[in-house]
Amino acid sequence: ARLIMRAFRETAVRKKEIGMYWPNVTGTAWWWNAPVESQAQMISAFAEIDPDAKLIQDCRDWLIHQRRQGDWGSTTATTAAVPAPDLPRIPAA
Repeated sequence: ARLIMRAFRETAVRKKEIGMYWPNVTGTAWWWNAPVESQAQMISAFAEIDPDAKLIQDCRDWLIHQRRQGDWGSTTATTAAVPAPDLPRIPAA
């Protein structure tokens, strides 16, 4: 699982202004390939498997940035995204 998480970390884009995200995840008719839902799942996965406080906060920042740009696009996206920022904070190592 850690190898997979490392691959995700390596393919992510980090921008100071908007956080960390995966640009190859594009909106489709399928919720599991939608950016907001995918981001929320990534936050949960990192929190459980590879808890890096800075990385998780950067992922949360991207979700918040998306919301500030408008809505998350669907009720499914909102349902996925709302709990993500409330995950327990992981102390910095």
